[in-house]
Amino acid sequence: MNIKTLSRRLAGQVASSNQRDKAVRGDSVKVVAYGLELIIDTLIKFILILGCAVAVGLGQEVLLALAVFWSMRSQAGGYHMRTGAGCTFMMIALCGISSVLSKFLRWNSVFLVLSVFFVLVLLYWSAPCDTKNNPISKISVRKKMKRNSLIVMSFWGIIALMSSADSVKGLIMIPCIWESLSILPYGKLFCRKAKSVSGNI
Repeated sequence: MNIKTLSRRLAGQVASSNQRDKAVRGDSVKVVAYGLELIIDTLIKFILILGCAVAVGLGQEVLLALAVFWSMRSQAGGYHMRTGAGCTFMMIALCGISSVLSKFLRWNSVFLVLSVFFVLVLLYWSAPCDTKNNPISKISVRKKMKRNSLIVMSFWGIIALMSSADSVKGLIMIPCIWESLSILPYGKLFCRKAKSVSGNI
C-alpha cells in the first residue's frame, strides 16, 4: 500500500465517521475527505522524510530545509510531481542536496545578497505558479500570494544574512533557489507542463 492509498483510505474513514455523526452532509463529505487526504498525505511524508533524516544524523538540517521550502511553496506554488512517490523522492533529494551542499558552500555577503535578489526577481516575475489541477483564477488571490511569497522570501533572506554559519545560509538559500526555479513559466524546466499566469500584481 503506497502513501497516497493509505491517505485516501484514512481520510475516507474519518469523513464517513463524520457523516454518520451528521457532522457533515451530502457533497461536503467529498470535500472533507479530500482535505483530510491532503493533510494526512503531507503528514506521512513529513514523518517519513524527517525520520530518515534523524536516522542519518541530519534531523535539524532537514527540518530547516523543509520549513523553508514548504513556507515558500505554500505562497509561490510550483510544479507538483504526478505521484506521491515522486513527490516524496523529490523532497528527499532536495533535503539531501541542501544538507550536503550547505556543508561545503561558502556564502560571502555579496554572493548571498545577489542570491536573495535573484530569488526575489523570479518570485516577482512568476509567482504564484498554478497547476492544471489547482488553477488560481482570481487576480486578488494571485496578488495576495505574490505579495506573501515576497514577504516570506524577504524573511528568510534576512535570517540568512544575519546568520554567521554558512551551513544555515545554505539550508535557507538552496530550497529558496530550488523553489524559485520550479515556478518559471517558460520551457520545460523540471518537466513542468502547467501554465502560469504571471505579471498580475
